[in-house]
Parts: sequence; structure tokens; C-alpha cells
Amino acid sequence: MKQILRILIVVFIFSYVIVTLVFANKHIDTTICNDFRIELKDSSRMHLVSTSEAKRIIKTKGLNPVGKSFSNINIDAIERSLRDMKQIKNVSCYRLAGGVIQVDISQRTPILRIISNNSNYFIDSEGNDMPVSYVQSVYLPVATGNIEKKYATTDLYNFALFLQDNEFWNAQIEQIVVHDSTNVELIPRIGNHTILVGDLNNLDNKFNKLMKLYEDGFSKIGWNKYRSIDLRYKNQVVCSK
Repeated sequence: MKQILRILIVVFIFSYVIVTLVFANKHIDTTICNDFRIELKDSSRMHLVSTSEAKRIIKTKGLNPVGKSFSNINIDAIERSLRDMKQIKNVSCYRLAGGVIQVDISQRTPILRIISNNSNYFIDSEGNDMPVSYVQSVYLPVATGNIEKKYATTDLYNFALFLQDNEFWNAQIEQIVVHDSTNVELIPRIGNHTILVGDLNNLDNKFNKLMKLYEDGFSKIGWNKYRSIDLRYKNQVVCSK
């Protein structure tokens, strides 16, 4: 009898939970959306997308959820419509209590700007190109010259990652001038000189030499004594006045 009683209790609890969930889901499905919220999760770091632009796109595609019941709101379609924006990395749309539809957006992270051959775009932290956003300017190194897309997403992307790994170089290198893949010139933020690096190989060795020159040379003679610094030669730095 005790075993039968236990089984009946378990069956009763299970049935109660199922019935409760069914009624709860029916209540949720009939809930009317009265508030539509979009949050940029990384807005303190950058602002490549505006919430107003995201809402405009959703409304243009006929997906505005306000005034609709939850059962008639296509959450997947809202997410897909925003993923079409190349500035956006991830989108999550979900329902909240009180008739709220919430959208969380994570933006892609630009690390380099390319201005070349009438092209103007960003390279992001994953090596993909993305359009320039005019919502807010972003401080990044700028690469100019005759730059093919493949070179931008490989060699220049790797160089941008190299700069990002070093706080000093990321702040010091302002412009990357690409004459060709074997002839790259850098324009620093401090000093009236240019830096000739040749190709973008052996970067650790080249920039270690440059740092020694900055620390042991320029700290004594000043930053404006030379007009060019050439890092292309093994075990030496050639400076021109």
C-alpha cells in the first residue's frame, strides 16, 4: 500500500506540473507586447550600431512586436533581420514578464581601418571586413595605399593583431602605408619620422630593434633628429637625417 501511495503521489505531482505548464504557456501566448527593448551589450566600448537603427530595420521588415500577442511574434525572424547588419556579431531575442520583448546585441570589434582604391571599410577581430559606421568614430590604425581585400584580411589583419597585443605600439602606430606587399611604411603618432618595415614578416625582431632605438637612442638625442628609420636589415637599424 505504501508503494502504491508513493506512485499515486508522484503521478499527481507530475500531472499537476504538466497542467500548470500548459496553462502558463497559454497565458504567455496571449500576453500582448507593450514594450520593445534593445540593448547594446558592449556600448561602453564602442558604438557601431544604434538602437534606433536596429528598431528601424525591424519595423521596415514588418516585425515590430508592440501590440501583438506573444504567440504572433516571430522571435527568430527578428534575430535574422538584425544579423544581416555586418556590424552585429550576435543577437538574442526573448520574452520577459510584463509584455516585454528584449533584444540583446553584441557588436563586432574593428581593429583596423582600410582606405584604398575608393574602398573604405573595417577589418574586425576575426579577420572579416565590415562597413564603416558613421554612428560614432572609432580610434584605430588606418591602412592606406594599393590594398587588395585578401591582403587586408591576412597580412594587415595579423599586423593589427600584433599591434593590439602591445599597448605602446597600438598607440604609437597611426598609419600604415602600403606601397606593395614587400614595401610597407609606418607613420607614428609621436616623432617626425617614418618607419620602413619592408614586408610584414619577423615583426617581433623588427619592433624589438625599434624599441631599443627609442629607449637607448631617442631618449638621449630626441624624437625629431631623423626623418626615416629603416628596419629591413638584419641586426641593424638604418636612420636617415
